[in-house]
Amino acid sequence: MDEARAKRIARELEGCQVSGWTAYDYINYGKSAVLLRAMRDSKEAALKIFDPDLVERFGRETQLSRIKRETDLIGKTHENLIEILDGGECTNTGYLFIAMTYLPQNNLSQVINIFPRSQIIQIISQIASAAKFLEDNGMVHRDIKPENICISTDFTSAKLLDLGVLRPVGFSDITDEGEQKAFVATLRYSPPELLYRDEQDTREGWRAVTFDQIGAVLHDLIMQY
Repeated sequence: MDEARAKRIARELEGCQVSGWTAYDYINYGKSAVLLRAMRDSKEAALKIFDPDLVERFGRETQLSRIKRETDLIGKTHENLIEILDGGECTNTGYLFIAMTYLPQNNLSQVINIFPRSQIIQIISQIASAAKFLEDNGMVHRDIKPENICISTDFTSAKLLDLGVLRPVGFSDITDEGEQKAFVATLRYSPPELLYRDEQDTREGWRAVTFDQIGAVLHDLIMQY
């Protein structure tokens, strides 16, 4: 998805309801979705709307399966993990969506050059704790990187974001894009076995991937880039 298409979808949805969430402000966009601020029953959320063209290209059932993995976490909260509030297919607009807690703070990549060294251990510990929480719920994040970590303004608290490539552990028949077994993470923060999709689909195998990605984030915090 490019910026022009993202903003066109945002304009289309402004003031509209997506499964009861009233979209009202454009936040940002990514390769597969646009992010909007939304309200429902006085609850503010970040509403992730998936590009319908990309959904159809890579498979509607595949995207619905990914959304289901995220919504399986509804009601399961951790202080260092983004909270999933809602998700599925809107019967009114036809869009596939995820609603999550709205966090206005910067992500780590935006503040890494001024990040205080005294807070590194605390923040890495918090991210590791969030990853352990996912593991305890039978899931692995697969894309831990600075852009997916929200940092409080005083640098004391972190939240792990973007559960879009969340995966249950031990389900080797799951594919990520139709019949392909595509690379779904970020090259710079991933070990070779994930790049080549030769990872071990076990608790220990995915934990190794998580350790490698957290270690890459730690490297960037130490080097401040």
